[in-house]
Amino acid sequence: MSVLNDHFYDGHGMSIGSETFTGDSFLLVDGLTEESTTSGIRIKSNAARGGLVHDLTYENICMKNVPIPIAISPFYNNGTTEGFVDPGVLGDRIPDYKAITLRNIVSLTPGDVLIAGKDAAHTTEITLDTITITGIKPEQVHSQYTKAAVAHVNFDLKGTEVVVSPAPVLPSIVHSQGASLISIDPVTRMAQCVGAFPPMQ
Repeated sequence: MSVLNDHFYDGHGMSIGSETFTGDSFLLVDGLTEESTTSGIRIKSNAARGGLVHDLTYENICMKNVPIPIAISPFYNNGTTEGFVDPGVLGDRIPDYKAITLRNIVSLTPGDVLIAGKDAAHTTEITLDTITITGIKPEQVHSQYTKAAVAHVNFDLKGTEVVVSPAPVLPSIVHSQGASLISIDPVTRMAQCVGAFPPMQ
């Protein structure tokens, strides 16, 4: 499924889950703007309702006034947003997040990042390429059980069993649906939004 060239002015963000026990895969989100949503990119589940989620790509996304720009979470607890620690939900349907790619993502305002796997047997595997969250502080980044390939990102992932490596060079997306939302600084390789927030009509 593809979600192309959308504007979200309210709600819980670009969310999937919490029921993922039958599997979710091969999703493309391209050319999205989010303004004043509770989350930005949100993948949520827990041990009672999770399953394999894989091959998801989110690219060319601009946000502002979003408290949690990125939440990839096995900690869902029936809330509008996830907490940053495991709430201890019991079950054998463990969320397992693989082959997730986030690139050319900008948040114009500070917010928290949560990227977590449930445990060592269910490590989240993700590529982060060219992501800027303006004003983010180290204490706003939360992670555990994650393998991340990273390039041109303005925050550091740290935590229990978090492994970070350089991201491979990804194919150009200049001609993708949402590429006109983003410009890339040729020196810093950081992304910037371009005319991304049309007024609601």
